Amino acid sequence: MRSISRCASGVAKVVTVAMLLGASASGAIAQSSSDLWSGAKSGQFASAEAISAAIIGEPTAPITEFRRTLDQRETERAERLIETRQELLEALNHDPLTGVHLSDALRAATELQMLGDNPQAALADADVARAIGLADAEARASESRGEAVISAELFYRLNALNEESNRYGADVRRLNSRLMMLRLYAPERYWELRNERRTAEELEPLPPYNAKGDTFQEKLEGIDRFVVARSVVRAVQQHVDSPSPSELLAAGFRQVGTLLDADEVVSEVSGSPRFDRQARADFKRLCEEAATQYEAGSRRATLRDIAPAVRELLEYNEKTMSLPEEPLLHEFGDGAMSALDDYSQIIWPSEVDRFRRMTSGQFVGIGVQISLDAMSQLQVVTPLAGTPAQRAGLRANDVISKVDGEPTLGFSLDQAVDIITGPKGTPVMLTIERPITKESEEDAIKVFDVELIRDVIALKSVLGWKRTGPGDDDWNWFIDKDSGIGYIRLSQFQNGSTRDLRKAVRAMQNQGLNGVILDLRFNPGGLLDEAVGIVGQFVSEQPVVSIEGADGRVLGVERTGAGLAPLAGTPTVVLINEGAASASEIVSGALQDYAAKNLVDVVVVGQRSFGKGSVQNVWEMPAPKPTLIKLTTQYYRLPSGRLIHRDRHPDQPLKGVKPDLTVSMLPEQITESARIRRDADVMTLDEFGKPLDPESAVDPDTLIADGIDVQLHTALLLLQSRAGRIGKVAISPMQAEPMQAVP
Repeated sequence: MRSISRCASGVAKVVTVAMLLGASASGAIAQSSSDLWSGAKSGQFASAEAISAAIIGEPTAPITEFRRTLDQRETERAERLIETRQELLEALNHDPLTGVHLSDALRAATELQMLGDNPQAALADADVARAIGLADAEARASESRGEAVISAELFYRLNALNEESNRYGADVRRLNSRLMMLRLYAPERYWELRNERRTAEELEPLPPYNAKGDTFQEKLEGIDRFVVARSVVRAVQQHVDSPSPSELLAAGFRQVGTLLDADEVVSEVSGSPRFDRQARADFKRLCEEAATQYEAGSRRATLRDIAPAVRELLEYNEKTMSLPEEPLLHEFGDGAMSALDDYSQIIWPSEVDRFRRMTSGQFVGIGVQISLDAMSQLQVVTPLAGTPAQRAGLRANDVISKVDGEPTLGFSLDQAVDIITGPKGTPVMLTIERPITKESEEDAIKVFDVELIRDVIALKSVLGWKRTGPGDDDWNWFIDKDSGIGYIRLSQFQNGSTRDLRKAVRAMQNQGLNGVILDLRFNPGGLLDEAVGIVGQFVSEQPVVSIEGADGRVLGVERTGAGLAPLAGTPTVVLINEGAASASEIVSGALQDYAAKNLVDVVVVGQRSFGKGSVQNVWEMPAPKPTLIKLTTQYYRLPSGRLIHRDRHPDQPLKGVKPDLTVSMLPEQITESARIRRDADVMTLDEFGKPLDPESAVDPDTLIADGIDVQLHTALLLLQSRAGRIGKVAISPMQAEPMQAVP
């Protein structure tokens, strides 16, 4: 653990360097401030603190502001270390010591780990080790008592603490599977468990359970034995690791056995709380025997045996319980896919529309962002410009209390989205509750109905620095207009991302672009061709990623196209963190590789990315209702040959893209930055598309001014130095020399 007595002041470190070199900075190398940029690009600076410590002499205003941000972070870190240690001890010493208190202890332990420098050292801390031991025992005991919610919570937190070793990965998957079954088949019982968890922590209870559109019969409609068998066959044929049919069939039978373990689930699926327990035991025994035989090799399956195995499952059911087929087929299919990897899955009919919305960047609905407020009411965050919701006059903070006459209280967000969206051109009636305030009256609620006609809603993934209007392109793209430094945040890689980024770049270049920040933090990825297109804005006719099979054989290479790369030669900082995955890692890693060859002027800043370096293909399966299967079919390598997939070689856990300059942020800074960025993106509109109360808009400038987003501030300073906007500085020789490897 990092000691809380370490020097918390970046200024103090700079003074120490100056004293070592002499008050007049004798021996320093007087250089252009752009050497900060070249030093970061070449890896001479290990951290943002190293940049601050390397600059000696009279600091300019940007450097003073940057040091203030670092000082603030370290002061907050020291304070939070003390507070979090106290929270850990209070939770561990609570009498009685329940699962809720142990969860609090693990949360505090995880924060201590994040606040320190060495995750493994944190695990050796006596208080943290005690919390892990007690929580491990309680997680297993609560699971045996059927308390799946708190057990899953404890295992999740245990795994977060032991992420590098993945010590609790299997436990997390097992409990997640049970919770997902409860959520699907016994949603009211799942609600009860969640409510019990809240009341145990003395929180407000959940609103009453709302069953609208939440039955498993509705969600599993269209599933049959043929689509399950065909999906397993396709998985064996197409998955990159060439799994054996026996392996997938064993996992399928075992998953059905897990379903049969849960009383609440079996009661709901059978339609009776007094189901035949002996019949269940017989059914479970048959499934376990089949799974064991496939695992042990006493039964060897080929592709031809997959359909008969699915039929055999249904025959077991007929001999014992006579449950509806759809739940058994659903679990068998999900179980088989679980034997592959975390990204392969069957996308069942009820999930297809949601999946397509995520990848296409458009959906059919009314055009409104929604959330659950503090009272679990369905609340409008903002209507989107030019959509049915905006034209009908919906506003931020409106509560949607009913949809087509059905109350929404108790809805999950998925329930709300499913019931509000629908086919293009169809109507939906919303009941709106709008808070109103008049000087002469008490606060009141206006209740009214509004009918909207669903339409295609396009979502943009390319976002700028500050909203200037309600339109998709109404952005101030400059984080520092005087220095000509632009800012582009890419939320995901979807259809049109490359086109929209090119348009934003053109707008900035027309106003004098000297450098740009490309923010990929928390970008989960998306379409591979869009990632290639983004890299193509920097380099033309270059490989971006090579695709390889499980045996390492190269199956293909994705290259950027010919023609103009509008950002060629433009100094760029790419921001990444552990939430940047997949396509984000392709872009950041490829640009990092080409920066090493001096083909682009790019520095990657932030924290190591997630480490998803695999390619998924999607096929539509022949079925009564649209059903998809998503399979991992290849792995990819960056231009330098790096393989970044974290699951590819378990003996090498650190995968992903390592930034050129590592800059950490405190947990509270990460949360607050995300909140400010989200709120700054919202512009409340009236029914005419005009902004309401623009004076109350959240200003993203506070991210820098208040020292909240340290990674962003570091990126800004580097680009200001590259543009020559921070004046001449002296670089300490100790920091200016390239770092040497220590044998």
